[in-house]
Amino acid sequence: MIVTASTVGYGDFSPTTAAGKYIVSLFVIPFGLGLFGLAVGRLAAFVSFQWRKGLKGLKTLDYTGHILIIGWNNERTLQLIRLLLREIEYHHETQRVALCVKADIENPLPDEIGFIRVNSFNNDEQMSRAALKQASCIIIDNPEDDLSMTTALYCSDQNPDAHIIAYFKEESLGKLLKAHCPNVECMPSVAIEMLAKSAMDPAPAPCIISYWMYTAV
Repeated sequence: MIVTASTVGYGDFSPTTAAGKYIVSLFVIPFGLGLFGLAVGRLAAFVSFQWRKGLKGLKTLDYTGHILIIGWNNERTLQLIRLLLREIEYHHETQRVALCVKADIENPLPDEIGFIRVNSFNNDEQMSRAALKQASCIIIDNPEDDLSMTTALYCSDQNPDAHIIAYFKEESLGKLLKAHCPNVECMPSVAIEMLAKSAMDPAPAPCIISYWMYTAV
């Protein structure tokens, strides 16, 4: 195995003189092994670098028809992602879920969702990495309502055919957004389960709210 790995061959051509044997054993085989180890090391480093890029949200997603979550609310967002994944599995769907954040975090579920980190939710180049225009559903859930408002306006302009859901603490801001963007579904300050249900069922928000309140009793 050592001879093969060192690229010396299988012995069909081998040195016969003492000097030749010394040269092969002291220089050729160690050089071949070193070259082999260097190649393996570089390959491992490349794979590790690509994995770290994905973990840090620096890659570009090649997604279509996915659910894109924009914003980070710590445990609230994690719960939303898990609910969406559960709903997708329950309905036997193959839809993917992607998370786009500004927060300085790494992918919270690297084996289950796509992840993109950006500096602005209104930057064309950065948001294209999240395949914003290819998303079938966009959920906007930020800690600040003002940020949710500007993000919803941008998403509505970039992908008017998507099912857009925006969560607001202040109901008045949701009504204001609805007046300018009728295609955006504005969610009031209710349980996170409603966002997941609304993402999987594009029924009007009042119907979803009524259904959720009925099933919660």
